[in-house]
Amino acid sequence: MIIRGKADNNKKDGKLVYFGPESNGDITQLKLPTSSTRLVDYEEHGFSIEYFFTFDGKRLSLSMMTVIRVTNPNGITTKALTELQIPKVMQELVYSYNPSLDISARRKDRTTEHLVQAYLAEYACSGSPRRAVIERTGWSRSNANFHLKKLAKAELIPASSE
Repeated sequence: MIIRGKADNNKKDGKLVYFGPESNGDITQLKLPTSSTRLVDYEEHGFSIEYFFTFDGKRLSLSMMTVIRVTNPNGITTKALTELQIPKVMQELVYSYNPSLDISARRKDRTTEHLVQAYLAEYACSGSPRRAVIERTGWSRSNANFHLKKLAKAELIPASSE
């Protein structure tokens, strides 16, 4: 799977929107465009899809997808459709606009800013925010829950029912 951004497919992303708690020196807000297009080549399945995403300031959502090219002589199989990995495309979009989220460079980083950013990035893509925090910190689920409750009480992250 090859994900191409705005520069690769000559489409412009929309106006940038900042989200998360107001910047107060301790926490840098994340940003995403109000609309964005990504072209994904699924070479292993023989087709390409163009995704159009919108961001409402809290959640990124898939608004439209269009099959651009089919090179597989058998067409698009149902197996291929179940392997689109749309959440991975959404994460790539969030991380491309917020390079400070790079998990490989931030492993075991437990500052408030990085916890909030990791949580909000996954929350924006309707992912698993708690799991992102656990993976980033190496904490147990109960320890992560304890810290996430503190962050929610401080209104740095949305209260979670996850």
